[in-house]
Amino acid sequence: MTAAWPEIVTQPADEENDEMPTFPPYIERGGQQVFRQPLLLQDVFMRAFVLDADREALQALCDRYLNAVTPPKDVRFIPLVDKAMLVFAEIAQATSLDRRDGHFGWLPEIDVAFWVPVAMLERRDGDYEVADIAWFLPYVFVDNAWAMATGREIYGFQKELARFQIPDGTSPSETFAVKSLVLDPYHPDTQAREETLFEVRREGGSEPGEERIFDDLADAAAEWLGAVFGASDVVSLLWREGVATRTLSVNLLSHLRHGQVPMVFLKQFRDCSDPQRACYRRLIRANADLDEASFAGAGPMWGDYTLSLNDYASHPIARELGLKVGPNHIDTAFWARYGFTMHAGRELGG
Repeated sequence: MTAAWPEIVTQPADEENDEMPTFPPYIERGGQQVFRQPLLLQDVFMRAFVLDADREALQALCDRYLNAVTPPKDVRFIPLVDKAMLVFAEIAQATSLDRRDGHFGWLPEIDVAFWVPVAMLERRDGDYEVADIAWFLPYVFVDNAWAMATGREIYGFQKELARFQIPDGTSPSETFAVKSLVLDPYHPDTQAREETLFEVRREGGSEPGEERIFDDLADAAAEWLGAVFGASDVVSLLWREGVATRTLSVNLLSHLRHGQVPMVFLKQFRDCSDPQRACYRRLIRANADLDEASFAGAGPMWGDYTLSLNDYASHPIARELGLKVGPNHIDTAFWARYGFTMHAGRELGG
């Protein structure tokens, strides 16, 4: 039995939001891989690795991908700390929560990404203040085309296809690995080939797998933020930048209380007539809200972990994130099981 074709809507899904611009209707088509947001992602098994990164490289990253886009007046982005986080997330089920697309079905997804915490600053009374904090994901790797298309087209996730090696957490010695197509060197005779972009290896440690020590989402989230940010490091860094910190704790506490993971993206599409131009280019902010009811524990990952990062012309990950080609010591590793909702985003300026 053939399902009824989704209707073409002439109003945004949230018809009560009068501030949303009026765009032409989206034309549904066969083979559609982009479903309406919000998106529900269930039974997520996340393993995260915290890395020391070079601040100048992280600032250059913010300048290139965030500050170069015209944001609202007197707004700029800086790295919140000299850290990056590498996250391996196995998502058992992803589906649309839209009333039209939600009944179509679901798919699993593996999502591996580098996360950079950033502060969005606003000039107020001549001084910059922390207006918000968010995560910027400059490199994201997934295992299916539908996840790639949805992430890129709706939000601006810089997703690309890859193949993964992800251990089950039961061995004292284990390896995480990501392979994708690369070009190296850049040269007319170079053919794209699949190579290992990076590996995370666990060596030593008396305990295989992960220890469960958190049964409460708020406690786990506070521990994660503490491991990544470090309150004293954040404050001293902002003072060096000449940034007022009076709104920082308000933002942190608000995100913790509501289980929010705010993200900022560069969403752009290359113009068809002028390849040097973007026919659409905006900064997008969206929240991923953690589901407390689905939280199934979290804790540290024991052992000594090392990130081995390769260098390719098409994937300058080390240079852009201020990491080292070759081995990088991992400060902290932790795991969590949870679910979350990826909500609709909004544009930050024009």
